[in-house]
Amino acid sequence: MVRRLFWVFLPTLLSQVSLASDAAWNCQQDKNSKEWVCVGDKKPVAPPNTIQRSSDKPRVNNNESAIVAPVTQPIPVKLVELAPTQAEPIKRIEPPAVVKTESPIAPPSDTESINSAPVAISKAVEEKPALPVETVKEAIKVAPPAIIKTVEPVAPAIAEPVQVPDLQAQPGDSKTAQDETPAAAEKTAVAETKPAKSSDVPGWHCGADGEKDGWDCKLVGADPKGKPQVVKANDDDFGWRLLNPVFDHQEENIFSNLNDRFPVDPWAGCGIEMSAQRKKPTDKKLREESPLDLNSNYSEIFDNQVGNYVGNVDISRADQRASSHAAHYDTVSEILDLHGDVFYSEDEIGMYTDSATLKLASDEARLRDALFISPTTPIRGRAKAIYRDNKFLSRYRDAAYTSCRPGNQDWAVHASELKLNKETGKGAAKNAWLEFKGFPVFYSPYLSFPMDDRRMTGFLAPVFGNTRSNGFDFSTPFYWNIAPNYDATLRPRYLMERGILLGGDFNYLTQSSHGTFSGEYLPNDGKYAGNANTNTAGKPSGESENPYYNKARYQFSLNNTTQFSPKISSHLDLNYVSDKNYFSDLGNSLSFSNFRFIKSFADLKYIDKGISLTGQVVNYQRVDENLTGISIPYRKLPQINLALDHAFEAMAMPLYTELDSEYVYFQHIDSVEPRNATITPLPESPSPVDPVTVINTQRETTLPEGQRLNIKPSVSLPWKTDSAYVTPKLSLQYTQYLLNNQGASNPSTVSRVLPILSVDSGLYLERDLDIASTTLKHTLEPRLFYLYIPRTDQKDIPLFDSGLYDFRFNSMFRENRFSGTDRVQDANQITLALTSRLIDPATGLEKLKLNIGNILYFQDREVSLAYWDQNGLLQERLPEKTAFKQQRFSNVVAEASSELNEHFSVDTGLQWNPRTNYMERGNIGLHFVNQPGELVNLAFQYRRDDSKCRTSDDATATAPATPGCKDVNGSAIDPNSDATRNDIILTDASLRWPIYDDWYGIGRWQYSWLYGRTQEAFLGFEKENCCWRFRIIGRRYFNGLTNPSASGLSAVDLNTAQAQTGVFFQIELKGLTGIGQKLDDFFEKNIYGYQKPQK
Repeated sequence: MVRRLFWVFLPTLLSQVSLASDAAWNCQQDKNSKEWVCVGDKKPVAPPNTIQRSSDKPRVNNNESAIVAPVTQPIPVKLVELAPTQAEPIKRIEPPAVVKTESPIAPPSDTESINSAPVAISKAVEEKPALPVETVKEAIKVAPPAIIKTVEPVAPAIAEPVQVPDLQAQPGDSKTAQDETPAAAEKTAVAETKPAKSSDVPGWHCGADGEKDGWDCKLVGADPKGKPQVVKANDDDFGWRLLNPVFDHQEENIFSNLNDRFPVDPWAGCGIEMSAQRKKPTDKKLREESPLDLNSNYSEIFDNQVGNYVGNVDISRADQRASSHAAHYDTVSEILDLHGDVFYSEDEIGMYTDSATLKLASDEARLRDALFISPTTPIRGRAKAIYRDNKFLSRYRDAAYTSCRPGNQDWAVHASELKLNKETGKGAAKNAWLEFKGFPVFYSPYLSFPMDDRRMTGFLAPVFGNTRSNGFDFSTPFYWNIAPNYDATLRPRYLMERGILLGGDFNYLTQSSHGTFSGEYLPNDGKYAGNANTNTAGKPSGESENPYYNKARYQFSLNNTTQFSPKISSHLDLNYVSDKNYFSDLGNSLSFSNFRFIKSFADLKYIDKGISLTGQVVNYQRVDENLTGISIPYRKLPQINLALDHAFEAMAMPLYTELDSEYVYFQHIDSVEPRNATITPLPESPSPVDPVTVINTQRETTLPEGQRLNIKPSVSLPWKTDSAYVTPKLSLQYTQYLLNNQGASNPSTVSRVLPILSVDSGLYLERDLDIASTTLKHTLEPRLFYLYIPRTDQKDIPLFDSGLYDFRFNSMFRENRFSGTDRVQDANQITLALTSRLIDPATGLEKLKLNIGNILYFQDREVSLAYWDQNGLLQERLPEKTAFKQQRFSNVVAEASSELNEHFSVDTGLQWNPRTNYMERGNIGLHFVNQPGELVNLAFQYRRDDSKCRTSDDATATAPATPGCKDVNGSAIDPNSDATRNDIILTDASLRWPIYDDWYGIGRWQYSWLYGRTQEAFLGFEKENCCWRFRIIGRRYFNGLTNPSASGLSAVDLNTAQAQTGVFFQIELKGLTGIGQKLDDFFEKNIYGYQKPQK
């Protein structure tokens, strides 16, 4: 019987082994290579990131877990020969414990009897906590199943029993598989581990390393710095809110993870204005040409077209990257379905959802219950559904978004429908409402907004306020994007006390020109000034009646620049205003609004190498009707300047030649509109000059006019080495005047020829200097400047555009101390100066810089700003005392500055008069910049000016000497009293400094110690972060300056000014809108070192 059974089973023994079970393995042995080939027909029953143990036994009992195959593709398995008498020695794996699976063991020969299953060698493992497993990129790497069970091995009797740990027991309490009964085996089964989240969750992520038999760990986000633990959300309170937070803590963590996927943090440039970080998207061709890289723990592919991937799926192509638990990809249609903790990111968007469908070929996408970040704007938000039609157009349903960085949700916009078009730069929302700090503040059935800095038609943020003179002030600007090169802004403005003012701007751009036309018009001013009681005619009573009552008030300006060719250009700047009080009544109170005359000009320029030709026309409009005479600058109809220069460098010594020439016709407005002068105010000068006093006892009805021709050729021979230089220069200045409206005793033709000789020389010496173990570079730079100009009487020449330069260190090296051409100084003098520096070579900072200089006069200075008027009286502008003209030394000028480090610097300066032993000027400034936007400035300025008090030594025909100087009322006062001089004793402090939690204090205080009162002050607070900005300041300033009295005091006199106060605020939701007056320009002008955010 036995023999018959042997022949029955003999064909089975000789055939290839093919065993299958419901566990998932189908294995067969290759006849030629003697290797086992196994094919799985089932997917893992648990996520691949759980700990598992595999057995090579093809059959399972009811009390055994199914064995999960890692892949469905055939896997070559190396043949392992089994010793006939003993099992393979057991190897131990270092923690963390992972059960290793040996390859299935083939029978020793084709004829040998085979037991019911291949022998499985189970290795003992140590108990370790289950942790997430790192993505396995090779198909041969096997991820363990969720349940670990012991398998009873079939082995010879002499094999040692294999110990399998009971993971639910204490370490060291283990039983052998041989001694364990089936019932006990069930007790030793290990509880399954929970599937881990995506690898994008912050914390440590560890898995088995199949190559090194150890752990493969990586850190995502911050290091938890402790034992393995679940990463918990931050439970920081969002603060008290009327509404629930827009995003919960879990969503905020997801936003942080999604933000980390971008190469650059979209909110890194918080100081930059929003919508200014536009980035060119990745070229679509690059995506089409780049390969698709796909990695997962488990995969199966059908016909090399459709693939299913499970476990830590990671997909990347060019800038696109996606990760999920599972994915389905069709290579033909390029449709990708992702499921489970789906993260998707590219250059222009990042999204998170539980499931997503992506069409990679057309950049289409469909997502449900998704979170998104648009890094180019940047904004982030949540939507019930996202429909991405193409790379640029996205639609969102039931959305909420904000421009605040993750972790901050101070403001958010909610909308039933939201559409973002990156190609046009426009966004639109339906049924939109805005919440700020958890409170609803605004609703609109339809809202359109820009996504970047491109223009779009629509209403701008409203501007409103309240002042004592205008009452409630409200404006709603409307922007009109007419064409790509044309746009306009309409600004209707309502003033409760005055009426409706219409204003607007029109901007244009052509191939050769660009410019702006602006205008404002108030049809009739209904503001009453003075007594509120009115008469029967409806007009106010009292002397302070508004002179513009029921009159039209307006202003306009045109600014144009045209580039005809690379060498020819022109500029036009036209301005006109209806009255002198227009800007103080209707202008912006943040700027000083007292204009007494307005300048307009037009020019045409030709510039090439060695030549510059400019022609211009300059006009001045008299705004203050009280201005007459020299208080208003002359018109220039026209002015032509020609400048030539050439260098002969081929000679043994370089020779430089220059030619400066000018023709101008001067006309005064009084000759066109003659008026009687009632005051003699401060004249204006196009160049910085000292305060001006006009000594005049006659009223002027006309002023001299005429033509002026000036030609000034020069030649210089510069000689220079590394440590020294000498530059002699010789000039000849010829000036011709053809004058009108001259007095009977004054000539109508005046000419002047003056040679000018100057020699500028200096040395540059340096050495290394060790100070406190620091090596600094020390320099000495002595400089001598000699100037000679013969004396010529110039009182017959009227003053058209000349003034006196301010006396400073650099002005000591000028050839003429007068601005303009009407006066050329007489000089025989030499300037002695020394500059010394201590420079840190490592940083380039000037640790110390010292300038000191003095002028030695070899003769008296007779040329001044004196001239003969039409009545034959000598007039003098900026009168200089006789003692000053005769002194042999100028004031000693000293300047010192120090950059102690990159944060702190000091600037000081002083002028000392050796004749009077007075300190004429002094200033010191301390500047501290902790970082951009955090600064403190402290300054003190002193200036002594007693030119208004003239003694008998300084008497002239029009300013005779008196027993003492007179005040405004004619009372005698001390000439040296501070009250009689136009002194400046001023302290100035300004700052912008952080206080708490993005709050800043900002302000400035100018205090005049001469008058004992505040000259200018404002103080406020500013809150700024990446999300929004709020500013509020209170300002005290002076306006409504009265006309100066006959005493000749300056018009800018604090004692005649009216103090005004105002409150200004600005709130801006970055990336959305803002209201209030923009304060950046105001801060930049009034706080030294302040820089407004740049686009």
